[in-house]
Amino acid sequence: MSNDIENELAQLFWGRIDIAYTYALYHYSGSGLVQNLIQDLKYRNQTTVGDYFGEQLFLALDQFEWFRQIDCIVPVPLHPKKKKKRKYNQAEVIARPLSEKGKVPLITKALVRTSHTQTQTKLSYFERWKNVMKKFEVKEKTCILRKHVLIIDDVITSGSTIEACAQKLLVAGASKISVATVGWARSV
Repeated sequence: MSNDIENELAQLFWGRIDIAYTYALYHYSGSGLVQNLIQDLKYRNQTTVGDYFGEQLFLALDQFEWFRQIDCIVPVPLHPKKKKKRKYNQAEVIARPLSEKGKVPLITKALVRTSHTQTQTKLSYFERWKNVMKKFEVKEKTCILRKHVLIIDDVITSGSTIEACAQKLLVAGASKISVATVGWARSV
């Protein structure tokens, strides 16, 4: 998906935050194969699923001119406690093959999650937004300064997490933000 009137994922951010381009590999219904695979990645230590999703994202995004203008890739960060428990960040696992195949630097230390948040799967849009708006910080501004940053996440629902990350990156000096995700679930 690229940003145009038909792109519902892009429309999710209209009036909230300036996102240059958006792309979702799959519509995420909350049940079915994609949900099972994402749960395997997040909760069952199946990182090869993330590798597969990253490769599929590369194949899809490589068709777009805007993807070749990306300067760096930033996965949505996990809080250190959650990363320690899980042993990896699923967004980073997805981003790694995309970075390698696209020859775009993967920046994992610029954006950090500053506080632990509860899972957002059962929260309303407003609760999600409130839960994440002050939970991120840019630690290494030089990595993203005047760069077109592609934010990667596994699933987007309300867009609150992406909005919070994009806001922090733009304030820190990123010139443009684009977003790619494996799954997009319409807001609950």
